[in-house]
Amino acid sequence: MLWACINFFFYFKLYIIPTSFQLFLAFIYKFILLLLIEQAGLKSVNFFVFIFTLFFFILFSNFIGLIPFAFTLTSHILVTFSLGLPIIIGLTLLGFSMQGIHFLDLFMPKDVNKIIVPLLIIIEIVSYISRGFSLSIRLFANIMSGHTLLNILSSFIFMLFTVNKLLLIITFLVVFAICILEIALAFLQAYVFAVLTSIYLSDSLNSVAH
Repeated sequence: MLWACINFFFYFKLYIIPTSFQLFLAFIYKFILLLLIEQAGLKSVNFFVFIFTLFFFILFSNFIGLIPFAFTLTSHILVTFSLGLPIIIGLTLLGFSMQGIHFLDLFMPKDVNKIIVPLLIIIEIVSYISRGFSLSIRLFANIMSGHTLLNILSSFIFMLFTVNKLLLIITFLVVFAICILEIALAFLQAYVFAVLTSIYLSDSLNSVAH
């Protein structure tokens, strides 16, 4: 009887009462799910695994780059472009698969003068194509600029070490503040990438005509 009670206690502790880590994962799960539904509607739930994986891939790639001497994947344009371009191509194919010819309504402006419609269609097509580039360049530029600034200031600290101890302390505090900012930026860039992808997914799933 005593052994059964002990087993029940450990089972209850391990599998019923969630740990802090399990609560954190549940929070992130709900956060990404609500983000996806808010931006793309209930139809997008089937693509939750994709957005969830994309978010964490970018987030961990950004965080790894904050480790000294680590390789930052997202600070290289080829890596970010390899993410952005296939996403846009895939969402375009999905749009035609889900909506058929009605997907082209995305490029047709509504309630405008017919004279300028051809020009607006060209603008909409160029804007749509540039989505892949904007996804890639935004992520690359933000991560690269932050890491470059950290590298410059870190080198500056070593130079000040033998010059002035007060300047050394001030510079160290500045670098520490920037490190905190970079941690926030790493999460923010993963969030922005997931949000924009969800918005583009909404265009593929939800017809403009209906």
